[in-house]
Amino acid sequence: MIRPIRFVFLVAVWLLLWGHVSAANVLSGILVVAAIGILFPTSPPPTDAEAAPWQRVRVRPVANLRLFAVVGWQLVLSNLVLAREIITPGSQIRTGVVACRLRNDSEWVIALVSNIVSLTPGTMPVHVQRDPPLIHVHVLHLTSPLTVRRDVARIEALATLAYGTPQEIVRLGTDLEHHGAGLAL
Repeated sequence: MIRPIRFVFLVAVWLLLWGHVSAANVLSGILVVAAIGILFPTSPPPTDAEAAPWQRVRVRPVANLRLFAVVGWQLVLSNLVLAREIITPGSQIRTGVVACRLRNDSEWVIALVSNIVSLTPGTMPVHVQRDPPLIHVHVLHLTSPLTVRRDVARIEALATLAYGTPQEIVRLGTDLEHHGAGLAL
């Protein structure tokens, strides 16, 4: 059977295809979608234990906006620092590689965190592993390894709150402030 949200969506698509809303179009859309549901039944959604990692992802819009805002701001700041480095004479570059331990061993979250780190100018993940969850980050302007670890922990916490499963959020813990992420649940 078709889930209610999908049913309404398919009827709306039917109405868009006809170009106008009328009682006949709504009724025929309901009948066509019901027939599709009967002729081509879908299997029930898998439980979290049966699902692949990408199927277990939950999208939380507010946490997602918060993640995008922090990443966007981080991109602006790092681009300004990099532009200043290019324009000014002399070099302030002090590179280093920092090992950042993650609290979440989800492939989805680890991949998202490493991709966000790679998007930020001046940082690049050079080694990522799942067991134990760890990202080695090459930093162009290294001031303090603790600062890099806090930034990565903050991104991990935001990514987990935006896309993690309820179990991953619980595992993240309520003591994010103490782990340097600067967030509280």
